[in-house]
Amino acid sequence: VTFAFGAGWLSTYSELSPNNNLQGDRAFTSVGVLGTFTISGLDTSMDYNLALIGGSNSAGGFGTDFTIGGDTKTATALADPGAGNGPLVFAEGNTHVLFSGVDGSTGSITFTMTDSAGGTNGVLSGLQIESVSVIPEPTALALVGLGALGLMLRRCR
Repeated sequence: VTFAFGAGWLSTYSELSPNNNLQGDRAFTSVGVLGTFTISGLDTSMDYNLALIGGSNSAGGFGTDFTIGGDTKTATALADPGAGNGPLVFAEGNTHVLFSGVDGSTGSITFTMTDSAGGTNGVLSGLQIESVSVIPEPTALALVGLGALGLMLRRCR
């Protein structure tokens, strides 16, 4: 699996203090600029769950819109109670967003990100990807069953 930054990224920031946390190290886009990121080399027979981690600091900020295949979710990046010296508290829609069952049939997933309303930078602090088995829909399974029944009936004649 490979990870690649596409167009739109401005820079990275590394929190060098001893109180570093996951949201302290990040890559970011300029205000109003769309950044792209591609994960490739994926198993084409699988779908994927993807957690995208935004960024925050003790004052809040860095609200980020993440988009995959037309589905947009926002990490609001409210003030991080763990910034500086406490434990980082993860909350979906605040510190991160979750995309479930993302189609992996092309072997890659591309997402875009930009700042959400508020005009700070769009921030990516990390990601987690998990493969999930593609389970056929019940109607597809019913059609397979009917086809097998038809073949058995034809063979009996």
